[in-house]
Amino acid sequence: MRDVLQTVVSEGIGSYARVSGEKVGGKTGTTSDSYDIWFDGFSANYSASIWIGNDVNIKLSSMSPMAASLWGRIMGQIDGAKGGTYSNRPSNVVTAKIDTKSGLLATDASTNTRTEYFTSGTQPTEAGTLNQSAQICADSGYLATPSCSHVKTRTGVMRPYIPSKSVGDYGKELPHYYCNLHNPNPDVYPTAPGKKVTIVEEPIVEPDEPEEPDDTDNPYEPDDADNPENSGDNSQGQD
Repeated sequence: MRDVLQTVVSEGIGSYARVSGEKVGGKTGTTSDSYDIWFDGFSANYSASIWIGNDVNIKLSSMSPMAASLWGRIMGQIDGAKGGTYSNRPSNVVTAKIDTKSGLLATDASTNTRTEYFTSGTQPTEAGTLNQSAQICADSGYLATPSCSHVKTRTGVMRPYIPSKSVGDYGKELPHYYCNLHNPNPDVYPTAPGKKVTIVEEPIVEPDEPEEPDDTDNPYEPDDADNPENSGDNSQGQD
């Protein structure tokens, strides 16, 4: 939990609460009507909470980052809030390097990794990444089918669901549907809803012509040396 709350400050909306040279953590808070904002945080030695609001419910003009900023300014001026050490990690807590997109153990193909804490026994045991390469139809921009003739390889993220366009790396998402311009069977290669599908049969691949046998290498053709008729030895039947 300490690591989770420190991440709020180091990477999240609570970054305004940072105190120079200290590893602090905390949590922001805003009521749904914006009448109240909080920041509750801690350093190794101190914990403190700050609330901004008024006795009469009036909507505030600033959100919780303002409370976090004020918290950081105050804690930065308290000598006793600086320094100190946190307690040791419990023995039943282990670490694992994970792929932040899949939540599984990181692989060489993982582009976003982080070491996370887990209660022993709950850490991931399988490796995996959402970073994949896919064959894309250059004409439609969707996943290529066997009927697509102009294909290119694209590397990106493939989640097991279609994310919201507001997701930060949405632009890296690979297509989730197959090409609708050259599709031999939409039941096998699903297309995006509402897209008009053009059925194009898979190209027929002609089998290679069998090579003509080379008589000189025919193992069933006897060599001249083994043929008595071609041998210079006419001593057969002589003593």
